[in-house]
Amino acid sequence: MAKELKPTWSGYLLIDGKAIYVKKERYALLLTADAETHDIPCAHFARSEDYESYKTLLKTVKEELRYPIKGIVIDGDPGLAKAVRVLVALQSKPNPAEPNLATLVLF
Repeated sequence: MAKELKPTWSGYLLIDGKAIYVKKERYALLLTADAETHDIPCAHFARSEDYESYKTLLKTVKEELRYPIKGIVIDGDPGLAKAVRVLVALQSKPNPAEPNLATLVLF
């Protein structure tokens, strides 16, 4: 859908997860939201809020949707924090075409 509509996002991404229950089984709904437009670029249904699930979510946002990440706001979830640190480390490699990435952790 995003590829077809070509939205103009701010680049400031809010990320969080929410536990949900389906037939008494616990799952996680992982969401990203653009801070300015309030669009939800990507939602991911996962078994849990862990590093691998958030890594998959961030890979989809960055590589498939080509979301222009300038900054990320997260809570203190350890799996999410690790996935963001890995993304920041990858993006910190010198590439004049991409801006530096800022991350804000809110508790």
